[in-house]
Amino acid sequence: MIECMRNAVNKPQTNADRIRSMTDEELAGLLKEVKEDYQWANPDYPDCEDCGEWLNWLQSEAE
Repeated sequence: MIECMRNAVNKPQTNADRIRSMTDEELAGLLKEVKEDYQWANPDYPDCEDCGEWLNWLQSEAE
């Protein structure tokens, strides 16, 4: 068990680890940024001023 914990401590954090450790608010902000980047490349994509839609979706019951 202790060896397993040592390996976890020495293992560098991946992007997936970082995402998994985010709060709902942080993840909603990240998704908003990704959406904005996509909108910049695709101007016809609908605009969204805040991350409220993402936050609502993240906090809703999974299907």
